Amino acid sequence: MNIWGLTTVYSILSFKLFKWQYYSLVFFNLVCASIYFVTSLKPTNYQRLSEAIKLSHGLITKHSYYNINVITKCIKMILGYFMICGILKFPSDYTPAQLIYGELSKAWMYILNHYNHRQLLIHGIFFSHALIFWSASILTALVDFCYPKDIKIYKVQDEKHIPLKTWLKCTPLIVFNEALAYVLVNYTYDAYNTFNYDGFSPIVPDMLTTVFSLATFGFISEFWFYMTHRLMHKSNFLWKYVHSVHHQIKAPSVFFSLYTHPIEYTIGNFVSLALGPLILGSHFLIWFIWVILSTIDFCAGHSGWHLPFWQSPEFHDYHHREETDNFGTGLKIFDNLFGTVGDYPEDLDKVYTTPDYSIDKVLKGL
Repeated sequence: MNIWGLTTVYSILSFKLFKWQYYSLVFFNLVCASIYFVTSLKPTNYQRLSEAIKLSHGLITKHSYYNINVITKCIKMILGYFMICGILKFPSDYTPAQLIYGELSKAWMYILNHYNHRQLLIHGIFFSHALIFWSASILTALVDFCYPKDIKIYKVQDEKHIPLKTWLKCTPLIVFNEALAYVLVNYTYDAYNTFNYDGFSPIVPDMLTTVFSLATFGFISEFWFYMTHRLMHKSNFLWKYVHSVHHQIKAPSVFFSLYTHPIEYTIGNFVSLALGPLILGSHFLIWFIWVILSTIDFCAGHSGWHLPFWQSPEFHDYHHREETDNFGTGLKIFDNLFGTVGDYPEDLDKVYTTPDYSIDKVLKGL
């Protein structure tokens, strides 16, 4: 089994899948999908649900729980359907990665022929971030404003609600920081160009290079963010005049993730995002992927909502609530290394694919 797994991983990464691997993958995924589908239909422990309903003081009802349960099962079935169709659709001598790589190479050549390098880096990096940030901000803001009773329990700090006057007060600084980001990206291009990196090579980076680069970016970003973030908590001056601005929001929301002092935004947030690609001199496409993944992670960590299929915000939510510990990102590398992981419900810190977060949360007395 180990040999099968290793050769399959190698084959996928090298864009070549042998016939025996292809058919065994199809069979393996069909079996896994069937098991997953059957187990997803199993009802939750009725006793746990009944107890949670009694303790929730109306936050959980059978009606709301079963409605969300139906939605999650539908999502699972849709995802399973597309996964199986995707596997069956591709011929045995190709992988999805190989076909994507070919199409990406054609698209990349077209882009290089129609846009200059400065436009690509500045507009590609900034607008990919802005599109994700503002889309997530608007969606979560709608949920925050409407605050539907049926999903209120899924807000990590369900007793706290950000008033409209706070939104209006914080908006100018958030917009200013977005404008500052655009300026900083311009300077970043100049720094990137100074080292004469071959970041706009017509050759699309291979899978192994991409994975290695992204993992390295994650480590560098975690190190820089942890150190600067912890320093801002430990220094009375930096806390009072810089970092306390961000901590005015006790119950995070995506929109307020950029409500931070411009100095902190530059040194902590922006540098942690740009440092890895600058050090490695990575291809623009890898940097582009990194910005997308980082922005999604950043928004999810500040969302304040722990909905099914949504990345857990528990780790950073605790930091805002207690103003201590959990200084790094969700990777927790340096928090574990230096013993600064806070006393928060780590068993809830996971991606749920069922409505059971509401039950677990109530039964833990949170």
